Amino acid sequence: MVYIEEVMNKNVISMSPNDNLLKAARIMSGSKISSVAVTDKGKFKGMIYYRDIIDEVAKNRNLEEISAKEIISKRKPIFLSSDSTIMDCAKKMVEHKVSIMPIVDNQKIVGVVGDKEILTSAPELIEILSEKLKDRAQYTPEEEIISGICDSCGQYSDTLKEVNNEWLCEECRSELL
Repeated sequence: MVYIEEVMNKNVISMSPNDNLLKAARIMSGSKISSVAVTDKGKFKGMIYYRDIIDEVAKNRNLEEISAKEIISKRKPIFLSSDSTIMDCAKKMVEHKVSIMPIVDNQKIVGVVGDKEILTSAPELIEILSEKLKDRAQYTPEEEIISGICDSCGQYSDTLKEVNNEWLCEECRSELL
């Protein structure tokens, strides 16, 4: 059995609840990540996901006028402790339709687990994550890049794009040209 503490990414980027979504977007873009932890005096308060930013942009809202606190107050924080298993994490990620799971011990975020950590540590969970990615595809804009398993070659990729209702890695997409 694989435990989260063995595979989690301990390099967590966080922001204050009073910071705005423009700052979150810049952090995500600059760091090439899909979420930012929100902490207040070291305590975990929630996560800002890329889809939060997309939702607000779609509503024509000014990201500079929306605080992280406003976004995270709309939902109960989702997280697991570091002594949870990878299987627990994969199930919770599917249930809540998130690609990053914050890991919190004693109210402090100690790491995150994403699809990549799960796939590299527990390949038998590929079926569970494939189901999750199919669910996520329903809400994914046409040109968005996601992480997951390429429908053509079966390899993990951080650069999947949807082409003709299939998620393809960069190499498989180039073969179509």
